[in-house]
Parts: sequence; C-alpha cells; structure tokens
Amino acid sequence: MRTLQLNVMKPHLNRLLLILNLVQFAALAFTPGAAAGAEQKTAEIIKEAFVQHIKTSVHSFEVCEVIDRDENKKQFLSKSLQGKYQPGSEKVEYKEIFIKQASDTGHLHLGIIVLDYSNKETASAIYQKLSASDQPGYFANTKILTQYKTIQQNDEIIIIYSETFIKDLVKRFIDKFGG
Repeated sequence: MRTLQLNVMKPHLNRLLLILNLVQFAALAFTPGAAAGAEQKTAEIIKEAFVQHIKTSVHSFEVCEVIDRDENKKQFLSKSLQGKYQPGSEKVEYKEIFIKQASDTGHLHLGIIVLDYSNKETASAIYQKLSASDQPGYFANTKILTQYKTIQQNDEIIIIYSETFIKDLVKRFIDKFGG
C-alpha cells in the first residue's frame, strides 16, 4: 500500500520541485479545487510563479493572457525552431502573458509552451534537439527578437520565451528556470 501511495505522489512531487526551482520558494501544484481532484496544469503553475516573481518588485500591475488555438502554437514552433521541432500527436498547453506596470508605459512578456508526449523517450529525443546548445535559443522568423529556454520534465518539454527577455525582472525569472 505504501509503494502505491508513493508512486501516485511522484508526479506531484516532480511538479513541486519544478516550482521550487523556478522561483526558489514553495508553491502548491494544485488549484484551490484540488480537494475535488483537479490538478493544476504545468503552464498555469509557471504563470503563477511568474506573477509571484513580479509581485516581489512591482506593486501595481495588470496581467493579460492571450488565448490562441493549439494548432497555431504547433505551427509557430515548427516555423520558429527551424527543423528542431516537427509537430506530432503531442498535446500542447500554453500561456502567453503580458504584464503592464501601472507606473510604466512598457510591458513584460512571458510565453509558456508545454509539449506533452506519450512517453519520456519521445520527449527526450525532441528535447535533445531543442537543447543542443548551452546558450539560450532565439526563435527564427519572428518580428521581435525572442529568447527561449527549454527543460524536460518526465514526458513534458517546457519552453518559456520572452520578447522582453532583456528586462531585469524577466531575465531573472528565465535564468532561474530549469537551473
């Protein structure tokens, strides 16, 4: 019975470790509705960690989330990663967040794409292509220079990217991501 409980908890612990690594503080990997068994998705966890990170330095801001279709994100990745990614049957989860500071005319941007594969081996093969360099990558064929960083979490590949990666708050968050 104990072994079964540990195996059931392992995916949740992995997600919690991801959050700890992202912003170096404990965060729950469940929504307030977790008592009903509703697990929070990876992209939402990262979004919440980013907003918490912003709260440490900015007192007044608005959060805007852009909605798009999954097929559009697969096409975007295929075009922007120039052959490192070929769309397949993986599930795509994503968030595109813009934060507007009340005292600033600019904004902060963070994009999150989670590619969920059917097994860890497939995810590992794709991840190897995406992370062939120790340096951060930059999307090709975009109007704005956009830096991205990837990590693998079991059968998921998580890509975070930003058009405002040069801004200190975003840079610090991305630097903590996966490392």
